[in-house]
Amino acid sequence: MSIAHPAIAAARPPADGGARDPRPILPLWHQLVSTYSDRRPLVEVADVPGAFPDTLVGDVRRAAVRLSWALEHPRFDHARLGAARTAWRAAGDRIQRASRGLGWHHRYPENARFWLGDALDLALALGAVDARRRAIACVDGAPLPPCSYLDPRALWDDLRHWYMLRRPTERDPRSALLFPVCTRGDHAHVARLLDASGGASLVGAVEDGEPTAPVADGAAFWCPSIHTAAGDA
Repeated sequence: MSIAHPAIAAARPPADGGARDPRPILPLWHQLVSTYSDRRPLVEVADVPGAFPDTLVGDVRRAAVRLSWALEHPRFDHARLGAARTAWRAAGDRIQRASRGLGWHHRYPENARFWLGDALDLALALGAVDARRRAIACVDGAPLPPCSYLDPRALWDDLRHWYMLRRPTERDPRSALLFPVCTRGDHAHVARLLDASGGASLVGAVEDGEPTAPVADGAAFWCPSIHTAAGDA
């Protein structure tokens, strides 16, 4: 029987109806910990809360690859994850150093650091992005964030992602940005939300015309800095 790390169990509703850990965790984390808890012994360290699977070098390398693939998913391309990416690169370097000279069948010497530190931190960072986007309500066919954003660039990307799930998409050849093909009403709504959050400069001008009319140049709206530099704005 698998025994999940407390961070996993805390993400589920408690059986007694008590308080739960509000931090969202990437589902992949649940899968990895559950899989290796079934295959490997569980270890508890006196100074570290909770148990973790006592995995091998090959296990950790495979898990790290799976988490790296998750980080590189297109939905996280502009999700303001610079700090998480830097930390994960450092984690990759630590894995290389810790496993140097060891075969894949050898016990990994820094399991606590990997499972309860680096891997968990990344899973929390990615899970927070997904949870934030899931919290955006759909009101009369338009996105309505539940609260204000401290970083308007995060709001820009969350709105872009919201529409990409519901509209056709195109790729801007100049910036390589994937953007949703929206109506003029969609753009007006995005512009209002960003303006209220101090991010008006993150999008271009809204084209004149009927709100339901398709936009002629969506790239100029979603990535105005590229097109302004090229003399298109």
